Amino acid sequence: QLAYALATRTPWLGLEPERQRPVIYLACEDSVDELRRRFTSVCNGYDKLSMPIHVLPWRGTNTYLCRFNRNGTIQETKAYQHLRKEITDLHNYYRKKMADYDGLVIILDTLANLFSGNELEREQVQTFINQIIAGLGKTKKRSTDFTHSVVTLAHTNKSWQCSGSTAW
Repeated sequence: QLAYALATRTPWLGLEPERQRPVIYLACEDSVDELRRRFTSVCNGYDKLSMPIHVLPWRGTNTYLCRFNRNGTIQETKAYQHLRKEITDLHNYYRKKMADYDGLVIILDTLANLFSGNELEREQVQTFINQIIAGLGKTKKRSTDFTHSVVTLAHTNKSWQCSGSTAW
C-alpha cells in the first residue's frame, strides 16, 4: 500500500505524499502470484501501466545482501551488486524522464531475508545498516551523493517479542 501511495501520490494512512515517487519493491517472501494478487487488489482500477512501481520478486533466490567472514568483516554479495545495478539503472531512467525527480523509494521486504549476520551482534547490525542499507540509498551524481529513501520491513515473532540487537 505504501508503494502504491508513493507511486501514484494518493493518500496512505491519512497522509498524502508531496510528490509522486518511483518505487522499487524488493519482495523476498511472497510468490509472483501472491504479489500479483496483492497489487491488483491495492491498485483497483488505477492504470497500472503508468505507475512507477518496480517489483523485484526474489523469493526462492539467495537474497542475503552481505556476508560476514570469521573476523567480522562485511562482504557484499552478488545479490547486493545486482540490486545496486537495478537501482542505478532506474535512477538514470527517471532522472531523464521526470522533471521533478528527486530519488527512488526502495522498499526491502523483509529484513530476515537480507541480513545474514548475527542479529545479537550490535557491530554486525550497525555495519549492515551503515554500509549495506545506507549504501543502497546513494547513487553517485558527479561530485555529490544523490540519496534515495530506503524502507526496510521486519517482522516480530508471533508472540510479539522483539529479538536481536538494539542497533536496529
